[in-house]
Amino acid sequence: MIAILKQSASDEAVSHIVSWIEKKGLKTDVSRGEHETIIGLVGDTTKIDPFLLESMDVVERVQRAVVIELGNVFYADDAVIGYRHGASSFRWPRSPWRPGS
Repeated sequence: MIAILKQSASDEAVSHIVSWIEKKGLKTDVSRGEHETIIGLVGDTTKIDPFLLESMDVVERVQRAVVIELGNVFYADDAVIGYRHGASSFRWPRSPWRPGS
């Protein structure tokens, strides 16, 4: 599952959401881009109500996805959703490229 935050999300708001998610027993991966911030939720996402998460002021939308890592590329529903850069840094493209198209 990923939570796409509004461009106006402050560092304090991001920290608050990350803390709330981690208290539910999940890990998070925060990716800050020029236009949006994305929080990747790692673990048993059934512990999180996506509607509750989406109701938070700074959350633009929530997407449920099964993510598979192949090498340094992350796929969800046959679309590239991120690239690994270094040990713990990720990039999330704005327009996913679909392999084979």
